[in-house]
Amino acid sequence: MNKSITRLLAIMFTFAVSGSAFAHPGHGIGNFFSGASHPLSGWDHLTVMLAIGFWSAMVMQKRLWLPVTVFAGAMVLGLLLGMSGIALASAELGITASVIFMGLLLMSARQGASILTIALIGFFAVFHGYAHGIEMPQMSEPLAYGTGMFCTTVLLHLAGIALGRVSTHLRMDRLGRLLGAMISGFGLWLLVGNI
Repeated sequence: MNKSITRLLAIMFTFAVSGSAFAHPGHGIGNFFSGASHPLSGWDHLTVMLAIGFWSAMVMQKRLWLPVTVFAGAMVLGLLLGMSGIALASAELGITASVIFMGLLLMSARQGASILTIALIGFFAVFHGYAHGIEMPQMSEPLAYGTGMFCTTVLLHLAGIALGRVSTHLRMDRLGRLLGAMISGFGLWLLVGNI
């Protein structure tokens, strides 16, 4: 693998394992721009959203829109659950499990995906949405905040798809597996800190 790609991945991993994994600044500010920037402030959310896009491009081929659509829709469901005040136990553990799960998916690099895999992506998306939804009732403009967050989520998926397409086009077959190993390692690090 190209040395510059290896260095870039090492730098990304170093930032990912800094102490800010669950730090999401800007709570209480409820407008479109704060919502749009919020998914960029937590490495756990950011990593999963990019990984889903990357994996979709690498594995799903013509149906690459399916995991992205399922994630986005289930995340909205999680947002609504969080806003409604319904208790969802262990949301942070669900988010951490999603990081590990996406890393394992990238490492496996199988062509196509089962309905169970797509369902699990949707299941984990509920936790991501819920974690944000519980904050939204205190926002001054919760609908604008949620819309901004949704837009950024879709853009992160698209960025992941673009990276996956470039990787496939350049025949960098090991990149997905390497990213998967790093993401799973990051998820295990989060799990240790979350127990």
